[in-house]
Amino acid sequence: MLEIATHAALAGFIVATPPGLTQLIAFERTLNRSLLAGWVIALGATCAHLIFAILAVAGISLTSTWVPFGKFAAIILDNKLLILSFLGFMIMLMGLVYLSKKPSPPKTAAKAGFLIGISIPLMDLANLATHTAAVSTNGLLEYTSVQAALVVISLAIGAHISWAWKLGVIYLGKRQLQKRNVQNFNRVFGFMLIGMSISVFIAVGYMFLTR
Repeated sequence: MLEIATHAALAGFIVATPPGLTQLIAFERTLNRSLLAGWVIALGATCAHLIFAILAVAGISLTSTWVPFGKFAAIILDNKLLILSFLGFMIMLMGLVYLSKKPSPPKTAAKAGFLIGISIPLMDLANLATHTAAVSTNGLLEYTSVQAALVVISLAIGAHISWAWKLGVIYLGKRQLQKRNVQNFNRVFGFMLIGMSISVFIAVGYMFLTR
């Protein structure tokens, strides 16, 4: 049981690691509002991970019905340069948007934060494929009710830990910037996003030259 829980938690951590729109919103709210505002979004996203894990464990997977997972993975791998380039472009675009934004005054956590966290991931059905792959890493094809509950809960915990450390880093960075009297966190966040996009483009260039 411990091995199953460990595999599921690690899979959940990995699934929640890549930065997406929900995480960028959470980062921005942590910078401009409070750690609580970012965490509320993270809590909603964790619930989305929980829902996808339940669907994956139950075998209700659109990828297995319409597109076999192996074929889905092959499509991703065959077009990885295009996908990564698009991702880098979108991250850079968001960075430029934040550079142009004026500093916003601190606010309390928005009531809509939880809904943002849970709704955006649920609208992306590709997440169902990644969670199906994640829960299959333990090699089980059939689950008992106890194993299913353990996998679902462990995956959600792993995903939330992934969110927690990233929000923690953002918050600690904000505290250090405040000590240096830096007020425009949007500008800092924008430069961070542009730096991320440049690293993506470097990776794309390396893969293109070495393929």
